[in-house]
Amino acid sequence: MAEQSSFETKGQSDFRDVEAAPPSRRVHHNEDLGRELPQGPNPHGFYGKIGNPGVLGLAAHAVTLMLLATQFMKWRGVTVPQVYIGNLWFYAGLYMFTTAQWCLIKGETFAYCVFGTFSAFYFSYAAILTPTFAVADAFAGAAGTTSSAAAELQSLAIFLFVWNGVFFIIFLASLRTNAALVVVFFGVIMGVWCLGGMYLELATIAQAASKGSMSKAVALSKAGGAFLFVSASSGFYLVIVQLFESVDFPISLPVGDLSGLWPKKKSD
Repeated sequence: MAEQSSFETKGQSDFRDVEAAPPSRRVHHNEDLGRELPQGPNPHGFYGKIGNPGVLGLAAHAVTLMLLATQFMKWRGVTVPQVYIGNLWFYAGLYMFTTAQWCLIKGETFAYCVFGTFSAFYFSYAAILTPTFAVADAFAGAAGTTSSAAAELQSLAIFLFVWNGVFFIIFLASLRTNAALVVVFFGVIMGVWCLGGMYLELATIAQAASKGSMSKAVALSKAGGAFLFVSASSGFYLVIVQLFESVDFPISLPVGDLSGLWPKKKSD
């Protein structure tokens, strides 16, 4: 039986193998997408025995994003994210990086790009928050000046907006997968957009308090956190779906296959 891809579920097959063939001619066939894609390693050899690495990557994303969402929504008065640095480094960053490498070995281009991109994002954000990297110190300038604070906040906004461009591309590609995965990426791009706006509003306040609105910044923070919460929740749902399937659980949960909504790519 063909191995599932990292985002595959029963009823929504992704990159299924049709036959063993020489590496130069072997292909994967996607029954739902109706197309054949190049495949390198022999699926019936070592590579065919590799499990689904995507479950761990999705879990790392869901847990870490959920923690950040609660902070931006200010649950229980929590407003400082430093307590989550460990998750950013050693769960989301490290294990999504590891997941990406196994997806590359299995020939799963989309999954590799997704996990590799989010791993780099979490590592980058962790570095910003880690005092050892002294990122905040670079903006210190004259101690206590508002201009230095504004520069740091504007840099954080630009950081998020640029990353969101990549997230948006991933979101577009996910429209051919399933609804649960689309919700994951939609929540991310909307949440990151709101948080970038929050940092811009805070930068305006730092430059001139009379021009900015703290209530607007708080609203953007909570909205961004809410979108991240939705993304994380959908991620948890996908983890449950794939873990259930890995142990042949008698319940098969739907994910909302979207491949049938798109026309098949014409063969050359």
